[in-house]
Amino acid sequence: MIKYLFIIFIFTQQLMAHTINKPVDEIPSTGDTRPVNHAGFGYLNTSSEAEAADKVNFVCPENKKITETKAKCNPFRDEFSPDDKQIEGMYKAMNGAIYDQTLRDKVFDYLVLQKASLSAKRPVDIKKPTCLTKDAMGKNLPVVSDDQTTRTENIIKLQEKFDKTNNKAQKEKLKKQLDLKVKLNAMKSNQSPKKLAQALILDDQYRSARKSTDCENTTVGWKLQKCASIKEFQTKLRQSYPSLFRQPELINPAPILSKIFPIPQKDISAAQSVNAPDSEKQIQLRNSIKRLVGSHNAPEDATEADIMERGSKLYQASIDSSYGVGWDENSVDNLFNSSFDAGTVGEYDPSLGQIVWNFITGNEDQTDPFAKYNDSANELNSNYNKALENELGFLCGSKQLEQLSGKDLTKMYPQVVKQMLLDTNEVAFDQAKYFICKNNLQNVIGSPTANSCVGVSGDIDDDKGMQVNRSEYTFPFAGTKNYNIKKVGEELIVSTKINFEFIYDSSIPETRVEQKAQFDQKLRQWKTKTNAYFSSLKAKMKPPVTFKYEVGTDTSAPPVVKVSTCYNRTLPKADKHSCDKVRAAGGNWQDAGNYTFDTDDKTLSHEMGHQLGLDDEYSAAYYPINNLGEDDSIMNSGVNLYPRHVRRIVQPALRCGGYAREELTPVLK
Repeated sequence: MIKYLFIIFIFTQQLMAHTINKPVDEIPSTGDTRPVNHAGFGYLNTSSEAEAADKVNFVCPENKKITETKAKCNPFRDEFSPDDKQIEGMYKAMNGAIYDQTLRDKVFDYLVLQKASLSAKRPVDIKKPTCLTKDAMGKNLPVVSDDQTTRTENIIKLQEKFDKTNNKAQKEKLKKQLDLKVKLNAMKSNQSPKKLAQALILDDQYRSARKSTDCENTTVGWKLQKCASIKEFQTKLRQSYPSLFRQPELINPAPILSKIFPIPQKDISAAQSVNAPDSEKQIQLRNSIKRLVGSHNAPEDATEADIMERGSKLYQASIDSSYGVGWDENSVDNLFNSSFDAGTVGEYDPSLGQIVWNFITGNEDQTDPFAKYNDSANELNSNYNKALENELGFLCGSKQLEQLSGKDLTKMYPQVVKQMLLDTNEVAFDQAKYFICKNNLQNVIGSPTANSCVGVSGDIDDDKGMQVNRSEYTFPFAGTKNYNIKKVGEELIVSTKINFEFIYDSSIPETRVEQKAQFDQKLRQWKTKTNAYFSSLKAKMKPPVTFKYEVGTDTSAPPVVKVSTCYNRTLPKADKHSCDKVRAAGGNWQDAGNYTFDTDDKTLSHEMGHQLGLDDEYSAAYYPINNLGEDDSIMNSGVNLYPRHVRRIVQPALRCGGYAREELTPVLK
């Protein structure tokens, strides 16, 4: 059974000592408006990865009352009553043709960009199909450097030029160039040999976690929540690395077309699903990772068989660990990163005073393991380049195959749908939303974690309100959220009670009475400050959302937060709250389950965000591919509360209970 760990505190410099290597390297920021992220395409053109995920996770309208009293997720039937009747009429007049054609053009753009990122050859050698409009991408695409730093610098320079330009026509031209370069940079980054290995390792860890949790069969509430989280991040991972997870032997048009033109392989959507089988190239890449890891710092007399056995054992032991992701120096992602970095720049040997090569190649096969790994990664990219020809070939249909509909394309290319929504204006967004809701496709792009109703009971219109009592996972760790949502007039009231346990510390001069008095004073302050902070957006949002945060001292009623003068989670249990031991270890810490008297307002607001179900939005070695927020976000390293944070907290009120309530989605006035 998974161990429950509360998400640890906000300041990354205070966290446990970890390797600087990340489980999945990020795509660097290319300026204030192009922040660092993990996924790239499908999450671009917003202020952050977290903001992008929130924007495409919209609520579909629902007229039909669910008769069951138990809260559940609404299936969002065909009834549709948009507020904007003009959009409805426009859609019906076109019979969905606008959406279909726009998405078809965008899928073509995506496939062309993938080919362009795989090759420096220009123009891109692709014949534009006749079913596309003039708005679809042409051949005149910028060449992108193989060097990440160079690409980043070029985009920043172009952004600066855009910012200084006042001419409207020139500005629009520069905007298109920027958009292309940013997308090409994201794709190129996620085709690098190092990131392909990181993605495959993480995917294996996700698959192992799904298997150990029995995700295919379980009906247990906390397991369902964990499985939803794993599936969400694994799907994000697979969509972000198409050259790894979208291989030609797994691709054909679509299952709906098999009756017309039967093809034995899997369909495209299945090729990147969490249950997709390994391709031959994935197996080859995994073996080359094991060989690279097994060769690094191996005994000098190791044979090829010894190296593979060593690498396989190290790999599998980490994959099977619940906390294998970036958690210690022996996790497979750390081992791979160290091996890869050693192969790139070598390692400094202080006894020799020089850079040395610490790989043993084996007696049977003297092939350089680092070069062999790079060959496997490059072959995988080459394989995907060929697969792109197949996809381009059936995009518009043929004599044998009917043209793919917008509904088919949505299921096959959800990452393209996401990016299309993020790239568009408000009116076009609403038109696309109409199509997605009308065809019950919102779950294709929505968040299974945020939209789950497991652990939710009651209804916001009831006297007792809706109770949210569940675990919240950000793989591999979990926290809890326990609060109530009630509708009073036009207002949503979010109420929660946190119980605090006073921990006396005999190692300091202050008496028990003095420490307890400080504890009582802090509870009053924390209550006032937390209520004020989380209700700070009330006047700016429609409908208004008010937070009522209560404090107590009943340690038998979870959630319970321990409070002491000092705290450090890395110490033995008996020493965690001893100031003598904590100060010797290097200072005070705080996390969602442990506060200290010097917990500042920023940390308090951040940790209370966890109690209300908000995820960490900062980058850390133990969060392999989480949604990163803006630097100034309260769930990153700043102090700002964003509308998406409020929406995430009230999400159950929008998805669960008697109605789907689109009109209750909090937005800025």
